[in-house]
Amino acid sequence: MVKDVVNGLPIFVSLERLKDLKLEYDEKHYFIIPLYSCEAGFSLHTMRSLPAHVPEINDLPKRGVFHFPNEHYEATLRVHMVNTVKDIAYGSGEKM
Repeated sequence: MVKDVVNGLPIFVSLERLKDLKLEYDEKHYFIIPLYSCEAGFSLHTMRSLPAHVPEINDLPKRGVFHFPNEHYEATLRVHMVNTVKDIAYGSGEKM
């Protein structure tokens, strides 16, 4: 992993390399955004990324890419997800 700063914004870059450089993915990007006014402490923004020639419904391999504001938010997201599942499993979760 490479870490750098651009205009004060921390940038983390994965050095993941593909065996087949021609392989394309249907990617969903998850942006974890700090939001201290909510109980979870963050907001989740998602964005889908497809190669230009690929239709929305496709057979490409799927891949999720998470973007965290710092190295601590991965654990924060995991704790939130586990607590949410526990709430749902034990019936104390809110109905949507």
